Amino acid sequence: MLDFLTKHMRTDVRYLVKGGGVMIMGQIGIAIVAVCSSIAFANLLSKSDFGVYQYILATIEFFLVFTLTGTGRALIVSIARGYDGSFLKAWVRSTIFGILAAIMGVLVGLYYIINDNFILGIGIGLGTPAMLLITNFKYYIPFLNGKKFFKLTSAFTFLNIFVTACGVITTLFVTNNILIILAVFLLINLTVNAILFQYSKRYIENSDIDKTLMPRTLHLSAQGMIGHLTSQADRILLFQFTGPVALAEYWLAQNVQRQFSHLFKGAKAVVLPKISTRSVTKLRATLMRKVLFLFAIIIPFTITYVLAIPLIFSLIFPAYTDAILFAQIFGILFLFLPFKVLGDVFIGHDMNNILYKITVLSSSLRLITTLALVPFFGIWGVVVSSTLDQFVYTVIVIWYFYKLK
Repeated sequence: MLDFLTKHMRTDVRYLVKGGGVMIMGQIGIAIVAVCSSIAFANLLSKSDFGVYQYILATIEFFLVFTLTGTGRALIVSIARGYDGSFLKAWVRSTIFGILAAIMGVLVGLYYIINDNFILGIGIGLGTPAMLLITNFKYYIPFLNGKKFFKLTSAFTFLNIFVTACGVITTLFVTNNILIILAVFLLINLTVNAILFQYSKRYIENSDIDKTLMPRTLHLSAQGMIGHLTSQADRILLFQFTGPVALAEYWLAQNVQRQFSHLFKGAKAVVLPKISTRSVTKLRATLMRKVLFLFAIIIPFTITYVLAIPLIFSLIFPAYTDAILFAQIFGILFLFLPFKVLGDVFIGHDMNNILYKITVLSSSLRLITTLALVPFFGIWGVVVSSTLDQFVYTVIVIWYFYKLK
């Protein structure tokens, strides 16, 4: 069967099954653990406290936008091309560039403390530097993916999520203090990722550094900045204009879809190393057929997901039934996932001019619509801006893919 598919799809199906299958199985485990965490938060913490917790994390991640957010994708390309020394170089540069974000988080934390909001002040002030370190230690993931060690990546990622979730869920049974819950989340995350980062260094086979790593990182960071800002701005705006309860409902509705989306993203990580070493001519001739094949597979999955959401929420999130419709609409966005593979062609071949146009156009539109709609329509504003962003991104990616020469 694999030989038949390889012949007619004109792709290395064995490679995809071996690597992608491992990544998908790992993501299934991660999704199960993440859903268990969501169940614990939804049933053991009030909506208001859960909304405040999510606002702290959103604010922390907002500051991390001003770091080298494109390092992960850039590193995969460099490692796939044999420049193992880029791994540690990327970590050092990202840590240095992240100092500004850490300072910004501390200053905002001090502002909240001065205004007698100690929960937000301490959470944001101490959480930002900690999250910066966590993010940088996680560069072992693109490093291992670039070397095509997909089993190791899946195992390490699952281990981190599982240990952190166990700690947080246990804490939720003991206390509803947001700062204690956040501290447990950050400390376990930091410890586990630091250990896995150190362990992954044994797989460095040479000290060669890719000279294109830093330019590629800067380009990808700049291209993704607006998108990253928007992804955090929606949560921050919801908290400011509609309160923590609406933020909690939105996060839960989106998180269920996000966990399932990671199944596809895990498989997509297998594709980027291959795309980086294939000629544009060959990709131009064969890739769209494979994308449409994925699209055909994801249609029945999307229909099943949308129909199952009411039952899922009534069983495990009984306090969040108001978010069912939002979760169903976010589920429809699964249909756009296969076309994101086309965007990896531009990343793998350093087509920065095209990447700027794609990301700036789609992300700017989402940011503008989010800022305009959320203050008046709340969660519906985010739903509209997210759907419009995915549609515009897909159209633009397909357009530029067919313009490749």
